[in-house]
Amino acid sequence: MHAGVVSRKGQGVIIIADSGYGKTTLVIELVKRGFHFLSDEMAALGRNDRKIHPFPRCLWIRKGTLELVGLSQKSTHAPIWMEKVLMDIEDILPGSYGETTSINHVIILQDCAESEGRLQNQATQDISVLVERLDNSLLVRISEIEGVENVHVETVHGYPTIKCNAARPTSALVKIESLCREFQILVLNVIKGTEHYPSFRLPADIKGIPKSEAVISLLKRFQVGYMSKVLHDEFDGNSIPLFLELSAMIEGAKCYQLSVGPLKDMADLVCGVVGR
Repeated sequence: MHAGVVSRKGQGVIIIADSGYGKTTLVIELVKRGFHFLSDEMAALGRNDRKIHPFPRCLWIRKGTLELVGLSQKSTHAPIWMEKVLMDIEDILPGSYGETTSINHVIILQDCAESEGRLQNQATQDISVLVERLDNSLLVRISEIEGVENVHVETVHGYPTIKCNAARPTSALVKIESLCREFQILVLNVIKGTEHYPSFRLPADIKGIPKSEAVISLLKRFQVGYMSKVLHDEFDGNSIPLFLELSAMIEGAKCYQLSVGPLKDMADLVCGVVGR
């Protein structure tokens, strides 16, 4: 699942957030405060032991993130790709790696200033597909997908990005990704909807939510999605059994919605619920 993971005193914490909501920044701040690092990007959930396993990888850190946590000097010689600093957590905070742990807390970062249902109420939704290269024949095929309109190309981070509007965005993305495989074009990133970035100026707050809400948030970030071998080979492509299995995995966890705000306040709230 696309999520950050930290642990403290044997308690695993999954942090779910959209891009730009401060997930990586919050993970680094928590590690700085004594939490252990399992991943800033991937929650690797064990189906047999129902635990979270470490999935350490190179962090892609937005410019300014390390300044926020008081570690700006750490990135002096780090490489940059697609406008993000590439660093290992051990280069930032040595001795931070954690071990396999139980799933005790699931925290969803939410921007309360964003109008609920803003994207869902639109007749069509924006889609952006960042690709390694462009093929005009691919653009023609995408334009022929039912419900897809306004297909055009922009350059983002130096790479061509196919942009369009779709009445059924999920279905359209499935077809676009299939066409990219047909043309042997690598997809670097996909954004469904208009990217939204919170201001982090409103007061941070945390409240308990039903486990079903947390499971739905996890499912939305299920890596590979409809192409998952687990989903097709074991669940016949049906997401309901997967929902039930995820529900069982987090049965003993406490689930929260964390309204984004100043970094220190967000970290204080996470420390508060983990320490209870």
